[in-house]
Amino acid sequence: MNGFDEMFRTSSSEDRDFCSRFRAMGYKIRFEPNAVIYHAHELNFKSFFLQHFRYGRGASLYQSKQKHRGSGSLTNDISFHLNFGNYVFYPFTKVNYSKYPQLAILLLIWQFANSTGYLWENVFGD
Repeated sequence: MNGFDEMFRTSSSEDRDFCSRFRAMGYKIRFEPNAVIYHAHELNFKSFFLQHFRYGRGASLYQSKQKHRGSGSLTNDISFHLNFGNYVFYPFTKVNYSKYPQLAILLLIWQFANSTGYLWENVFGD
């Protein structure tokens, strides 16, 4: 499979692309409940925004590659984002009520940064 596609200039969606190509070859991805991955970053406001902006740019590139390959669709990917239980409601079950306002603001910033990155890549991308 030649590993990760180097067209993804930053760490953003190269793993989605890899998994998509893996599945297109007929392989299955299975859930392993014992696998634990710690993926934490020390973030301030600027680095948080830029990280999610890059994720949006990567999502745009990923969609373009999917369209070019004739696999997947934007509609399928949007279905993930419409599952509010995954990323909107679930985080609120993990924090104290006093943190709700901060968490809500971070979720809004995340979506704004991601959407802005996606649009940026569509307008100004290579």
